Amino acid sequence: MKIHLLSYFTIIYTTISASTPTHSSAATSNSVNYETYQNSRYEFMIEFPSQLLIPKGESDNGDGQTFISRDQTAKLIAFGRVNLDFESNRPYTIKTAYAKALQSLKIEGKRQLTLKVQKDNWYVISGFEGNNIFYCKTYCLKDKLITFEITYPAAQREQWDTAVNRLSKSFKSIDLGASR
Repeated sequence: MKIHLLSYFTIIYTTISASTPTHSSAATSNSVNYETYQNSRYEFMIEFPSQLLIPKGESDNGDGQTFISRDQTAKLIAFGRVNLDFESNRPYTIKTAYAKALQSLKIEGKRQLTLKVQKDNWYVISGFEGNNIFYCKTYCLKDKLITFEITYPAAQREQWDTAVNRLSKSFKSIDLGASR
């Protein structure tokens, strides 16, 4: 899959490769099995509910992974990118990355925000887009931005809220340098 950033939050997916991502089994929570996806290029990990989401293959350039629900109504994307604001040619701070994300959402005008939180090196933006709920978490680190976003039908909220909580808690930067 090739990802083209049109703005900070507008992403177009063009192709899906058949490469196999790094997965490992994790503990079971509430009768849902979780597996761990690790991205070696941007050194992050996230646990995903393997009974609910199917990995579709890493992007051709190795920057992330897309997961689709079995009924194809929910989608999770997890990806990294270089921490560089191409307009100013300077790295984002957490404040500038958060402001840019909010500005992009305002310009698009398709999403109704119900949650926006910015902390030390991360932010979360969540809300509604039509009949879907979206939840996006981004870490702003020295040399990279790592993000996951999940969208799912509001009618399936009860099923997905626990999974989103686990996704958010498990999403983090990791140091793979020692294992190379």
